[in-house]
Amino acid sequence: MKQVNIDLVLIRFFQFILFAVFIFIVIVYFATLMLIPLDLLFQLQRILVFIGIPAVIAVLLTLGAVGYAGYTLWKKPEIWRFMLDVGMSLFNMAVERVKEMEKMAVAAKEQATRS
Repeated sequence: MKQVNIDLVLIRFFQFILFAVFIFIVIVYFATLMLIPLDLLFQLQRILVFIGIPAVIAVLLTLGAVGYAGYTLWKKPEIWRFMLDVGMSLFNMAVERVKEMEKMAVAAKEQATRS
């Protein structure tokens, strides 16, 4: 009967959990970058409607304001490069941690074969 290596099973389990958490964090990071303009549009429109401006005119005004803000940010490539670099460094950190866990799994497997 083959003996189950508990160390290897635990390492693989935590490796999967770590991988899933990092993937979730990266997806949330990039999704947040995409949802910020939509939320800004929605909140500005609600403020203008609360003030008393009709909804159609409020939407047109907020589209212009959010479009201008997006255009202003588009002209500054340092900001976009910085945000992309932060996301990519987060992804690279996740890959490095999963590779470290892989080294631990190989060491546990070698130790089990020696015992």
